[in-house]
Amino acid sequence: MIAIWNNPEWVRHRRAILRPATAIAVVAVSWLLCALTAYVADSKTMIGVVILAHMIGLPLWVGSTCGNSIMHERAFQTFDFWRTTRLTAGELVAGQLCGVPLMGILAVGSTIPIALLSIGIEVNPLNLALIYVMLALFCVTVGTGSLVFSMGATPFRGSRVLTWLIGLYLVSSIVAFANGTGMGFGLSVMTPYPFLGDMLGSEARVVNFSASNFSVSQSTVLFGVMPVPSFLLGIALNLSFSGWFILMLSRNIKKERDELRLLSRWQAVGFAVFITLLFHALGISSRPEHSPAASIIQQSLFFLNVLVLYLIGIITLTPAERLRMWWQQWSSGQASYLHEDGFPWPWVVVTTVCLAGTAYLSAALCGWSSPTVLWNLSLVAIFAMRDITFLQWCQCQNFKRPLFTGALYLGLYYFAVQLLAISVPELHSVLAPPMVGHLEPIQPIVTFAVQGLIAGGLLQLLSMQLKEPARSISPSSSDTPQPPMPT
Repeated sequence: MIAIWNNPEWVRHRRAILRPATAIAVVAVSWLLCALTAYVADSKTMIGVVILAHMIGLPLWVGSTCGNSIMHERAFQTFDFWRTTRLTAGELVAGQLCGVPLMGILAVGSTIPIALLSIGIEVNPLNLALIYVMLALFCVTVGTGSLVFSMGATPFRGSRVLTWLIGLYLVSSIVAFANGTGMGFGLSVMTPYPFLGDMLGSEARVVNFSASNFSVSQSTVLFGVMPVPSFLLGIALNLSFSGWFILMLSRNIKKERDELRLLSRWQAVGFAVFITLLFHALGISSRPEHSPAASIIQQSLFFLNVLVLYLIGIITLTPAERLRMWWQQWSSGQASYLHEDGFPWPWVVVTTVCLAGTAYLSAALCGWSSPTVLWNLSLVAIFAMRDITFLQWCQCQNFKRPLFTGALYLGLYYFAVQLLAISVPELHSVLAPPMVGHLEPIQPIVTFAVQGLIAGGLLQLLSMQLKEPARSISPSSSDTPQPPMPT
């Protein structure tokens, strides 16, 4: 592994971004803003504003710059030169992560001395250092996650990065409502914000720091019965998410968009278990009957299971060429049905079993169970198998954007089902997956039968298409049809 200061990717960004005039301007503007803040208010307010700007501005800058980096390489048609270097995937990721947001890093680094002045107003130096350690870890998580999104984005879809940042904020805020039920700060422990304390002073000041403002002694309760230090939990979560993102990048950063496979299928199942176990640990109370938000928490966790199930199904979709190669090998007995390039529906079943086991384990730790949730999850699985099989069929068509086209058709289907359910409510449970609520005894059997037949029909249609030989789509100078290409 090349040292970061010798990494050619980092050196390239340093020379392009931090030219002498640019670097001087960034430092001068940063100090000028600090001086204006001190002139308008006072030195204590200036220190607080600087620290708050570090905590909020740096993650946003890292996310926005990293989210556009790989996309810009494709837009400027330098991606092929960039990915054919002798640098390993890890060295490319390190160069991007530390090089692309250099301007924001310089702005924060130049104003660190002002943040250190907070030690003179009774802020614990160790707590201040730990806050910045958490900030660095959170920026790594945001940066690697943004690189993953940038890796699959097109030059005309930069809004996906903003969507990702907003989604991360919303998820953190939604899960943080557990604080109101006595279960800690949720996913917000990954950020430095819960450890800053109350930022508003009692005398209408903008920021008022005291010795109690920085606290790393808080605790978060996991599964409603296991209190752990929030700071250590935040470090573990940042390292875990960063590890998953780096794994995705190391597998795909040198590939074209149509060749991306974020995770292997067993890795995808492991990622699903990790996400589900994490949210169950943060969202389940040991006494749900005494929690005013118990029903909302359980519904949110079930909805999360549905999202994870569909996400893993989409991750396990196979490109058409590789699926045809697997079909040929499987037909001749040279590959297994659970091969990496096989049909995705068996992995939806595996993921469902793992999610059900995770839900049962977390419920057992808390001393309660909900059979209805497991029934609903099994029903969602049959819908997910049907929808993922349909998306895989779209992947094998000559659509320009097969995944988008398939998702559009599925959206139209569910919209039509919602309209139909207004006049015939009984059909909703048969034609759409359950979100929450109790099931009648006959509904699971009818739903399994109907949706199983539809999923089987789609699988048969996909198999028949794979049996047909691939045809050439190259232009011909004559009107004579091209013979089929051998498969």
